Amino acid sequence: ESRASTAEPGQRRRRRRAGAMRSDPPGFFVTTLAPSLGVVLSNVLYLAPLPAVRKAQRHMQLQGLNPIPLALMALNTVGFLAYGLAVPNRYVVASNVLGIVLAVWYLATVLPLVRDEPSLQQLKLVLVGGASFLVLEITWATLFLAEEKERAGVLGANATAVCVLMFAAPLSTLSEVCRTRSSSTIYGPLTTAQVCNCFLWTVYGAAVGDVWVTGPNSIGFFLGPVQG
Repeated sequence: ESRASTAEPGQRRRRRRAGAMRSDPPGFFVTTLAPSLGVVLSNVLYLAPLPAVRKAQRHMQLQGLNPIPLALMALNTVGFLAYGLAVPNRYVVASNVLGIVLAVWYLATVLPLVRDEPSLQQLKLVLVGGASFLVLEITWATLFLAEEKERAGVLGANATAVCVLMFAAPLSTLSEVCRTRSSSTIYGPLTTAQVCNCFLWTVYGAAVGDVWVTGPNSIGFFLGPVQG
């Protein structure tokens, strides 16, 4: 009996240590490492259109560049920055600051090159309409919603909607890809970065129970291979 009684505490300690070893690494990965890598990949994602924008700038024409995803990128980053500040979540904030700066530069560079009047009007509609809605929504949520959870829900839902549109926007060029048998109008680097980035954010969002992180990124993860 004495041997059994002395062995049991030792066994319990070993089981506790084994359980800690099993639980700690996954917790660190999904709550710290995954979002940290997600911040890095998010910035890679926003840098991906840079070669196409620079090429358009050099040739003074779009060269097949679709400006609509760039407009949605600007709206998406502003929306998620507002959500990240409302929660607050430093990973969400850090993953969108650079994106806002880059998106504004992309648009300032590309806008004078959009010479097709219907395309220009469509781009202006997305930018002005989306920006107006964002400003009104952020103002309303900040001033009239007292509960932090309510504010975060409204801002998260709006950011999610824009994010899904941003992920789906390159799909509008699939008809041209099928017609010309060329995928030059869809950004290959953007697609690769999107899949990896969305996987990390989906894992992180599921771990912390944030549906506004998990939802749009899981959709982006599945849309990425279709775009590629």
